[in-house]
Amino acid sequence: MSHHGNTWLLGLLAGFLLILGANLVASVLPQDDTGVQAAQERAAFLRSWKPAIPIGSEAPNFTLKDRDGQAHSLAEFRDKTTLLCFYSDDRRSRTWAREMQKLWDHIGKTKMHEVVVVSLSKEAAIAFARETKDTGVYLFEDADHHPVRDRYGAAPGPNAWVIDRKGKIQQASAPIDTDKNPDQDFNQVYQALRALVPLPVVNNDIPAWARGVQRPPPDRD
Repeated sequence: MSHHGNTWLLGLLAGFLLILGANLVASVLPQDDTGVQAAQERAAFLRSWKPAIPIGSEAPNFTLKDRDGQAHSLAEFRDKTTLLCFYSDDRRSRTWAREMQKLWDHIGKTKMHEVVVVSLSKEAAIAFARETKDTGVYLFEDADHHPVRDRYGAAPGPNAWVIDRKGKIQQASAPIDTDKNPDQDFNQVYQALRALVPLPVVNNDIPAWARGVQRPPPDRD
């Protein structure tokens, strides 16, 4: 093949590689930009969001039945710090539940309670708890009539309230509207719990995001 032929082929190959590289960059950058923009929008939302019940207020008491039909009131858990969660049967709630179990394991399950309010069927709630390894106390209210969820202003999906031993709300999570890991929300729950359970941490299984390390992608259902 002539010198001109080789030059032509090299030029064609270089052009192809340039086009391929441009397409790869174009496919990656929008995703990165979208992630950064979403994080910025979430941070701005958290700065302006106010919970339905102000921080420092007494957590409204309620009584609901567990899956065995036994009634429980929120007040009966006041001997320890309580993490009150509201879950829906969705990916966001599963991600949140898995992370809350990591926190509970890290802090120590004898140091706090976890109470979960759901509007699921008992069968769906049992499957949810089994899948996420959630060992909290599950309490049920009707899917069409949920006064506890409404009183707390819990949006569909995962929500969490940190309640101290005096029954005062110390932290409330804003509605989660993304399937991506809401690291900042997780960390706020962790910091609120650690402030109420100030015993030295002796185990090293603290979730990476609570150490300021970027977390891996969320679990996929």
